[in-house]
Amino acid sequence: NNNNSSTSSFLSDTNQCYNLIAIFGILLLNLKYFEPRTTAVMFERHIVERKLGTGHEVGQLKPSDPQKANDPELRKLTKKFGKLHGMSTSLNLIGLCLGMWHWGWLAGLVMKNFE
Repeated sequence: NNNNSSTSSFLSDTNQCYNLIAIFGILLLNLKYFEPRTTAVMFERHIVERKLGTGHEVGQLKPSDPQKANDPELRKLTKKFGKLHGMSTSLNLIGLCLGMWHWGWLAGLVMKNFE
């Protein structure tokens, strides 16, 4: 019985080690890949918006004027920004969930010490 407990503890510790490695990898991927590219596309999009005379509307995602809204360059940058931003946000949510799992594991360790 004691052997099962130590094996279970080892597996749990190993899982948390992989969990922390995954969180670190996600943070690094976001920091070095997605964030710089997303920001660069955002600034490119701002340049196109200024060229079109739009982008200053508060709370509006695309221009009211259909001709400006359908500008090929603006549409391309908007699509690219959406993909990058979506991936970055998804990775952040996964990292948050993994972090919460780790906090739960830590809380379990603390509670074992009070038993």
